[in-house]
Amino acid sequence: MFSCLGIITARKGSKGIPSKNKRKLNGKPVIAYTCEIARKCKYITKTITTTDCQEIRKISKKFGIEAPFLRPKKLATDNSFQEDAVIHAINWYLKNRNIFFDYICLLEPTAPFRKLSSLNKAFKILQKNKKLDGVFSITKSNTPPNKLRIKNKNNLMSNWFKEKTFDSREIRQKSETYYKRTPSIIIIKTNYLMKKKIFMSKKSLLYEVDQIEGIDLDEPFDFFIAEQAKKKKFNDAKQLVKYIK
Repeated sequence: MFSCLGIITARKGSKGIPSKNKRKLNGKPVIAYTCEIARKCKYITKTITTTDCQEIRKISKKFGIEAPFLRPKKLATDNSFQEDAVIHAINWYLKNRNIFFDYICLLEPTAPFRKLSSLNKAFKILQKNKKLDGVFSITKSNTPPNKLRIKNKNNLMSNWFKEKTFDSREIRQKSETYYKRTPSIIIIKTNYLMKKKIFMSKKSLLYEVDQIEGIDLDEPFDFFIAEQAKKKKFNDAKQLVKYIK
């Protein structure tokens, strides 16, 4: 059996959704949903929260997750890389607890619909295939890249016709299925992260989650969607489809 350190990254600053990690979502702080899943996952040996905010630290402790230090300010700016904050947490744990874990499970609070069952399945995949570096979640994207453009300063539509393959009459049902990364599941070998300073690896497996589980709180509209889904008690896309029908 391998060891795994769960790391909840929750800084206080956020441009898209102000104070989103401690903001109430259906009556509960956003970070609380991640704390609860982390505590229930038997594959996560220990979980800590890295934050630069005393209030988030208190909320984390209230929901059973240790927050043993305040993250240095230089690792909590809008331009800071999350990898650096995670590596700082790994080094803190090694220095203060003398424990080095086989895997790191990055637990971003912005995925409040993360499922314990999905997380467990991801860990089981790693148990069976030791050659993999990690497992990352993806979900279907509603907008394929060939339909996206940068808006011209003159607001004319000219750059929408640059590609020869572009056809405004394209049938939606015949277009390719595209996916985007979501923070629901991010598990990586600690040695790989420490060496490469990045989470992504070519030897990591993609794990598809549905679009409800894949919700990532980045912009105000994301929060609105999440709030409605929580109120309706939608935990997966099947419930949403059933509701629409």
